[in-house]
Amino acid sequence: MDLSEKNIEKARENLSLYHDISNWKPVPGDIGKFSADKTFDAVFPDIPDPWNYAGQIKKLIRAGHHVITYSPNFNQTEKTVISFEAAGFVHIETCEILKRNLLVRQGMTRPSSEMLGHTAFISNFIGATGFTSKAVKN
Repeated sequence: MDLSEKNIEKARENLSLYHDISNWKPVPGDIGKFSADKTFDAVFPDIPDPWNYAGQIKKLIRAGHHVITYSPNFNQTEKTVISFEAAGFVHIETCEILKRNLLVRQGMTRPSSEMLGHTAFISNFIGATGFTSKAVKN
């Protein structure tokens, strides 16, 4: 879902370069105003404040299926995880995206000495199924 038809079309172009998108069904509109008579296998809300829509997203996702969020900083990640858990999602994990290039040479492949240390955080949730699970703490 996206407010911009232009963004949806660009996403369609990009995805079709690498994937069969015959089962990809983008929806133009505002997720806060969206309602559907069906649920979805996956939801990827690329919005600046997903914590404000956890309850709405809960209505859209099939039990046992995934919601993946993207947050650019710790504060937004914290708000997202807390609000999705409060809405009944099971938080699977949150990981930081790090990018480090490899210098690939025969017999001498190694990581680059330079690294972009932080780009964002990806959080993975599952719509509750009625089963309870024990969280694994690292």
